Amino acid sequence: MDNKLSTTPVGLLAALNSTASERKFFADKVIDAILDGNVHPHDVQISFKCLEEMIKQVTTAPAFKEASLTEAAKHGKSTFRIHNASLTVMEAGTKYDYSAAGDPVWERLKAAADYAAAVLKEREEFLKKIPASGAVITDPDTGETKHVFPPPKTSTTTVAVKLNK
Repeated sequence: MDNKLSTTPVGLLAALNSTASERKFFADKVIDAILDGNVHPHDVQISFKCLEEMIKQVTTAPAFKEASLTEAAKHGKSTFRIHNASLTVMEAGTKYDYSAAGDPVWERLKAAADYAAAVLKEREEFLKKIPASGAVITDPDTGETKHVFPPPKTSTTTVAVKLNK
């Protein structure tokens, strides 16, 4: 590939058009470079965060979406192949506004679901505050007493990247 071309946005995009094995090879080589001390892991994280932001800016732009649909229409069918990918024209993100239907049954069920969600959230907050040794509670509906404990908490430690403006 021409070095001059590969430093332009279009040239870099062409370099990213790869097969699954090429993408795996790339990922493995980046990890190897980190482990060998040839690249700092934070530099990789920041670069990938920048790439994520650029991808989002392009793919959410109305002009990009329109250009992509226009090009797809030229293929005459909903699914077609280009390079190493299959592309499909489809409806996505379909949403229904049930509140506009005027259905009293739906409105009652929605109100009950919202109430149940709020009560459940409140109960979860209560359970999180129980000491590690537990507490004896009484079920207000059955009168049964039970020794309960706080819910187990799991998490993963990571380094978050926030790009400066």
